[in-house]
Order: sequence, then structure tokens, then C-alpha cells
Amino acid sequence: GMAKIQRELTGKGCPHLQPKTYWGDEWFCPSESTSIAVPFYLSHKTLEKLETKLMGFAEGNTRSECVKLLRHEVGHCFDHAYKVSRTKEWQKVFGNPHKDYSPENYGYDPKSREYVEHLGDHYAQSHPLEDFAETFAVWLNPKSQWKKKYRNCPKVIKKLSYIDKLVKKHGSKPPKATYDNSFYAASNLRIKLKTYYNRKRKTLNILS
Repeated sequence: GMAKIQRELTGKGCPHLQPKTYWGDEWFCPSESTSIAVPFYLSHKTLEKLETKLMGFAEGNTRSECVKLLRHEVGHCFDHAYKVSRTKEWQKVFGNPHKDYSPENYGYDPKSREYVEHLGDHYAQSHPLEDFAETFAVWLNPKSQWKKKYRNCPKVIKKLSYIDKLVKKHGSKPPKATYDNSFYAASNLRIKLKTYYNRKRKTLNILS
């Protein structure tokens, strides 16, 4: 999956951004990092079945879904690598990157035509940084045909065109930072699977 994403980045004029992946406890790109945590349950079929049994699904367990998630996380990596969300220009397009939010609980307008739809659940509306990552993912996908799909959504086209501009500005240059944070690596977990899933199910309000 990541090799495909790397080819897409190179093809779109961003060859120097080369995110690393490692096994973590969830899909995640830590703040300031250019590395991506991939959930450990995807490392083995038995763990994947356990995740599905206890959580109801295993996020990213198909190739197409995995690629979509990687494109999203690479959007965060681009921001971290080139510090784009710190600029006033970025904030005029996407909003305040320091806005508080909860990834599992956010309001959205299902009829809005100001955001892309990539991962589902109107996730781009959850936070400006997620809006950027979702928009970047659509921009990166060579089959998205975003100019056609969103031709009647001027604010979406503005965001996608802005990402096009950002990549033309930064993509040919080495990243300002390449911080590989493996703090969230699964190998650092010091709890049993039972404890891990009890906490995870409680956090997501999944009752036994």
C-alpha cells in the first residue's frame, strides 16, 4: 500500500516526502511526525479477526480502504513536513488548526458542499486539520477526477487548487522536518490484549 502512495506522491511532484509506517495501536500520524502508525491487528489474520469480533470491524482491512487511510495520513505528513498549517494563507482556506475537537464526536452538515467526502462520515467537517488531510487525499488519488466531481462546489475546488499550489511550492524541496515518532509503536505497549480492548471498547462506548 505505501509503495503505491509513494508512487502517487512522486507522480504528483512530491518525491521528497517519504513517510515511514510502523505497527501502532490505531491509524495515526502523531503531531509534527512524518511517520504513520498502522494498527497492529492488520499484521496477522488472527488479530484482525479478534478486532472484528470485539469492535465490530477492522478499519483498513481491505486494500482499497487501507490505501484511502494512508492517503489521509500522508496529508497530515505533508503538513508536518512543510509546516503549511502555520501560515495565515492556509488558515484562510481551512480555518484554525488549533481548534479543539473530538475525532469520535463532532457535528456536521450532511448537505454541505464545502467539503470533500473521502473516508466517510463527513470526516472533513470534524476539524480544519482533518479537512486538509481529507482534501489532500482526494487531490493525491490519481483516479479521483476531482475537477469534474466537485465542479459545482467552488469552495472545495478552491481547497483542492490550493493544495495543488502548495505542492508546486514545496514538493520539489526536501521537507523542513522528517521526524519519525515511533512512540506509539505497538512494541511499546505494556498491557495485555484483554486490557487493551476493555479500554478501547469503553472509550468508544461499546457495551459487552
